[in-house]
Amino acid sequence: KAAAAGEGDKSQPRQLLIVVDGFVDDVTKFLPSHPGGAAYLHAYNGRDATAVFFGLTEPVVYKHSHAAHNLLSNMRVAVIEGKPDDTQQDNKKAQ
Repeated sequence: KAAAAGEGDKSQPRQLLIVVDGFVDDVTKFLPSHPGGAAYLHAYNGRDATAVFFGLTEPVVYKHSHAAHNLLSNMRVAVIEGKPDDTQQDNKKAQ
């Protein structure tokens, strides 16, 4: 689990970071406008949300549109290197 920046520091707004397809995305500023509500983003803070984002869970919560993928790509702050699984390849096959 990745620690969120500002965690435990009440003077700074808490940064919400999620992982999707090997990328770390800062979704903090998107919280108020996330169509599914902020609770979904909070639930995956510091966690891998790849399966949920791509609609690979049962039950499927939501399979995000191409527009959502583009929007999320603008929130990237880091890349996870040396992932132990092939999540990125699996997700490309699912698209």
